[in-house]
Amino acid sequence: MYPLYLEKLIKVEQHIKHKATDFVVGEVPLYTPSGQGKHVWLFIRKIGINTTDVVNYISDKYKIKRKYISFAGRKDKKSVSIQWFSIYNPQNFKKFKAASFAVLSYRYSNFPIKLGELAKNVFTITVNNVEAREHFLENLKKTSKNGFINLFGLQRVNSKNLRKALETFREDTFSKREMFLFSVIQSEIFNRIAIRRPKKRVEGDILTVSGVPTAPLFGYDTRIPNNEIAKLEIGCLEEVVKEKRKFFKIAKKLNLKGQRRPLIAYPTIYAYRFLDKNRVRIIFSLPSGSYATVFLSQLLGYIN
Repeated sequence: MYPLYLEKLIKVEQHIKHKATDFVVGEVPLYTPSGQGKHVWLFIRKIGINTTDVVNYISDKYKIKRKYISFAGRKDKKSVSIQWFSIYNPQNFKKFKAASFAVLSYRYSNFPIKLGELAKNVFTITVNNVEAREHFLENLKKTSKNGFINLFGLQRVNSKNLRKALETFREDTFSKREMFLFSVIQSEIFNRIAIRRPKKRVEGDILTVSGVPTAPLFGYDTRIPNNEIAKLEIGCLEEVVKEKRKFFKIAKKLNLKGQRRPLIAYPTIYAYRFLDKNRVRIIFSLPSGSYATVFLSQLLGYIN
């Protein structure tokens, strides 16, 4: 049996991505490449394909092993995505385009781009079937001021991924190649904690630099708060994996020390416009690692 919040996140899908151009996302990197070096950063626009499809195309075109191709973030297949990739030392590099994507620009760097090295993602999303305009606008105003619960979205945690991850855990067959599946378990534990704990700061919480409470992505050496929330955090860990010691042993094998993730994410709203009575287009940005579908689930009132 899987958590109720997954069902609520699934409901968001009926409102978005009726076509790829309903969901447009662009990456803003933490820093720009210098213009010199052996790594080529590619600014790519893709539509209707996965991030890994682009990696496979580049690998085949330049006869480069996939380990020498990196990207900052995975983006949805059913979207228009403008994102950064990097290639190590390609021979005779030129701009190119394929059926579903094209290189808009490129620049050399001394370093590859790494997963998560983004300042933010900027979204232009058309939301369909908005039944209560006033309620939507009220939630928009509230989340702009107070933020929203920073859950992992269905791209990471869904019933299929969770089932496979827990099967791998029970069989104890994790390896470096199954790191994503272990992250699914970490994310599920985080989500359960985030939904159940108070959203406001509690004395003894572990905070971000800006003072936002955090929840754990458990590893073998994760900090725990000195308050009553600690019991909830450990309880959710045991609820998901059942065998706490085994979890920490696997985390140690995978060299995952663990970290803490902000409990609340804060959107920046740039503009919105109702296209008709039940459709609204909204332009906003989110911090790297936060999910637009989770933000929309709270605008639409599925998760509070």
